[in-house]
Amino acid sequence: MEIVEFIKDIIEWLWVPISNQYNNLRNYRANLKSLENKAERLKARQEDVEASIKSAESRKQVIKNEVREWRERAGELLNKSKSLLEDQARENKRCCGISGCLPDYCWRSKLSKSAVERASAIDSILGEQRFEKVSILPPRTPSRGPAKFEWSSSMGMEKFQLFSSTESTMNNVAEALRDDEIGVIGVHGIGGVGKTTLVKQVAEQALREGLFGHVVMATVSQTDHNLIRRVQDQIAEGFGLTLGKETQKSIASRLKRKIMEEKSVLIILDDVWKTLDFRHVGIPYGTELENCKSKILLTTRLEHVCHRMKCQRKIRLQHLSEPDSWEFFKITAGTDFDSPEFEAVGRLIAKECGGLPIALIAVAKALGDKDVEEWHKAYQRLKRSMPLKGDDDKTVFNCIKLSYDFLESEEKACFLIFCLFPEDHSIENEEIARYGMGMGLFQDVNTMEEARGYASTIAKKLIASGLLLDGDKERVKMHDVIRDVAILITSTSGTNGAHQCPEDQHIFLVQAGLALKEWPRRENYGKYTAISLMSNEVHRLPDGPDCPKLQALFLQDNNNLKEIPSTFFKMMLTLRVLDLNGIQASSLPSSIELLKNLRVLSLDRSQFKDIALLGALEKLEILSLREISLIYTLPENLERLNNLRMLDLTLSNKIKIPANLMSCLSYLEELYLKGGFNEWGDDHEIVGGSKKDGTKTISTACFGEIIELPCLTILKADIKDIKCLPRNVKCVPNWLKFNICICSQEVTRIMNALPSKQTTSSAVYSRNLLLDITINNLPDWFVEVVTGKTDKLIYAECYALNMVEEFKHGKLTALKSLVVEQCPEVYSLMHSVDGSSSTVSPEPLFEILEELRIHHMDFMTEICIEELPRGSLARLKFLEVQQCYYLKGSLLRSNLIKRLHSLERLWVNGNSVKEVFGFEGLGLVKEEEGELYLGKLREIRLENLSELTNIWKGPVRFVNFVNLKLVTVIKCNVLRNLFSVASTMCQGFSQMEVLWVEECLDMVEIVSNDPGIAVDKVELPKLKTLCLINLPKLTSFCPGSATLECPSLEHLHLQECQNFRIAASDFHSSKPVQEIDENNLKLLKKR
Repeated sequence: MEIVEFIKDIIEWLWVPISNQYNNLRNYRANLKSLENKAERLKARQEDVEASIKSAESRKQVIKNEVREWRERAGELLNKSKSLLEDQARENKRCCGISGCLPDYCWRSKLSKSAVERASAIDSILGEQRFEKVSILPPRTPSRGPAKFEWSSSMGMEKFQLFSSTESTMNNVAEALRDDEIGVIGVHGIGGVGKTTLVKQVAEQALREGLFGHVVMATVSQTDHNLIRRVQDQIAEGFGLTLGKETQKSIASRLKRKIMEEKSVLIILDDVWKTLDFRHVGIPYGTELENCKSKILLTTRLEHVCHRMKCQRKIRLQHLSEPDSWEFFKITAGTDFDSPEFEAVGRLIAKECGGLPIALIAVAKALGDKDVEEWHKAYQRLKRSMPLKGDDDKTVFNCIKLSYDFLESEEKACFLIFCLFPEDHSIENEEIARYGMGMGLFQDVNTMEEARGYASTIAKKLIASGLLLDGDKERVKMHDVIRDVAILITSTSGTNGAHQCPEDQHIFLVQAGLALKEWPRRENYGKYTAISLMSNEVHRLPDGPDCPKLQALFLQDNNNLKEIPSTFFKMMLTLRVLDLNGIQASSLPSSIELLKNLRVLSLDRSQFKDIALLGALEKLEILSLREISLIYTLPENLERLNNLRMLDLTLSNKIKIPANLMSCLSYLEELYLKGGFNEWGDDHEIVGGSKKDGTKTISTACFGEIIELPCLTILKADIKDIKCLPRNVKCVPNWLKFNICICSQEVTRIMNALPSKQTTSSAVYSRNLLLDITINNLPDWFVEVVTGKTDKLIYAECYALNMVEEFKHGKLTALKSLVVEQCPEVYSLMHSVDGSSSTVSPEPLFEILEELRIHHMDFMTEICIEELPRGSLARLKFLEVQQCYYLKGSLLRSNLIKRLHSLERLWVNGNSVKEVFGFEGLGLVKEEEGELYLGKLREIRLENLSELTNIWKGPVRFVNFVNLKLVTVIKCNVLRNLFSVASTMCQGFSQMEVLWVEECLDMVEIVSNDPGIAVDKVELPKLKTLCLINLPKLTSFCPGSATLECPSLEHLHLQECQNFRIAASDFHSSKPVQEIDENNLKLLKKR
């Protein structure tokens, strides 16, 4: 029995390790797979933490010790797991005792056991990582009293004036932003009191203090149409996200995830009118908002909105005090109050403005250039009380109405058109020109181009009067308060009967962007001259509203409107402007034929299938059919529109134009066909016929019909086949502006028709030509009328082109911008040799060219061979070279540098050059005057130059970068330094303001030493901004013991430069040096 018990104990003692070994072997592959999956999860989590750490470090925040410890442990565990998984390659290791035919089970068991242990450790460390925040703010210098922001303005913000009556409000907002217990802050106050300007200013200063890493802003406004999506779009734009055709719910999830990942985000919601569900937008709320250390700052006119939005701090922005109002009024008016009488009446007027900045601006700008008598009259008019509900409403109305009354009659009429658009809408000058022309608002204007110029002039005057806000790219906005007043001016009932419009004044019904489902109900439509229901959700229209005075009807962007009653227009016989853009109805109502006075009709993006009824509109002057997809041919009866001035078929590429139609439109001034019709018929042989199914084919228009239009001055058209251009013409057209694309590739034609996103040039070119053939193939008349007047030429995928300048003489005399891209036969862009002679051509090449862009030239080895004639490229200001990998050696050699006297900006990206500038062979331009080269260069941008070893090569004594202000060098991995001591001494970078160096992995120092030259100081006197990012080998800025002096340095950003040891004080700046936050870093990079 004792032996049995002994054997039993031995078996039990051996069973546990044997069982473990067996389980390890049985689960070998599963255990390794589990470890691999968990290691991937840990790596993803580590990358998230690492990104948060980098973001915090860039804002000069202090990383928590627990985060640093976790990062080290995670890294060590990942390395061990990686090593173990790599050992899995020994899986096929065989046992040597049996000829290697069996697996090594001992090794597998050991590996499996280690995998289980590593996986358990990963589970443990993943469970620990629950950091609310990876960093803390650096300790602040203690101060007495409440903390305040430094009040300052910045680029892109409205001009801000700080007064004692607003300072306390700003400090209250600032304190709320610092308070960790507050997540949602509401700023409320009457319209026009300055809420938007205030929160923008506070947000900027919060970024400067490092309270937030990111700020996004969305204007909500009263416009209900697509409200959630509009807000989502603006927030996404603030993060640099591109939204596609995603659902509102998926966008919300994406935005929420982005905010939670970014952390420390300030979300500004401006001009909120009612409760906005944060969840539907994608904004974290409550605990989630608190966990990601973000805040919401909203502005509203209505205090109860703050309550409904559950604002934890509600702050009212009061009116300006009387002394502050007077001070602000004086600044805005820009008038010298040189007499006691002038100052006295000025103070009275300022007082009447009620402390509202928007009212003060409107009145001050209206009176700025008037005499004292006009000021007295203005004061009397302001004193007359308007019977509105509140004093503030009365004040705002009176002040803006006073500014309006100082306008000329045509300016007043134009001003009122702006209120027809939805609140916060960006309004194009083109829209005002078309509508104004159609409504007959412009006197003594004979052409569309004149109307365009007139509308632009009026808009500028309204901006100067404080009645409009300036935008970009020929766009403007109207402040919501001023829009309210404009709508009130056009309403007979808006002032309870006290403000009656005279008979000839425009009376509007404006309900744009309010998410209306139906046509508004009114007892009487007879008084209205304009009705605007833009951007609503109207799905049904009445049968025939009685609108005997109606001149303009705006129904665009009612996407739910799928049917228009046949009698809808029967009582609108005075209608002159009709906009149905984006309507989903498939057929036009028969009553549209009754609109005999209609001047402007816009059907862009609509779903109409047949527009034959338009042939009855014989007074029509403007017809817009942009982006039409369901109309396949223009009706032949449109030939009756012999008063048509403008026809726009842009991006309607399915529409065919029948033969002989265009020649009937004898008064046509402007024709837009870009991205649309391009298959012109043969001028010599027009053949109609029948298809196999018996249906009749329609002969297409010939380009000769366009040429013979006597009034045509603006043409934008595509030509697929050069054969359609007649070789001879009876009369030469007078196209003052044109954009003609001769190209067989549809993609190129479509891309050329889309709005340009080019931001590298501020110039606007009005005579554009794109070619995929050489100029020698064009008819002589075309060369004279088009090529000889072209100011921007694009060669795209031109396989016959081998050199540009051989076609130049006498043919491109007006050229200011040249783009050459994807032309594979071009080995050198320009050549100095004329024909077979070796003599330098006496005629200069491209003497007025201002911009030269060279893109994706796969086999170009040099820009220029030999020396160009004097005067060549004399006005070239901008040179861009991208993706030309056959370019070797020096990009700009001395033969080319000698001619670039006016070069201001140089952009180089994705080439294989060793140097940008080759100075060998340079001498003085004019020895007697001592003029140097490249003296006007202001900007150098170098990126993705994988073989760049030097920015320049050769002697620098004849070069002076005295006007160079900006240098950016990104991803030039073998570049070891930027400048030499000799270059900084000889070339004098005295004007450099911005220096940005990023991801140059071999960069050792910014300024290098020169043999035999000893310096004790390197000075960059105007340098304001310095960014050094991801330069792992960078050890110093200057060589040796030389000191660096940057007395103007204000902004510094150092990131991932672990071997660069320098403090802000080492730059010897006379100003406080501040860290650049992430928002401003992105903006700076875009610039």
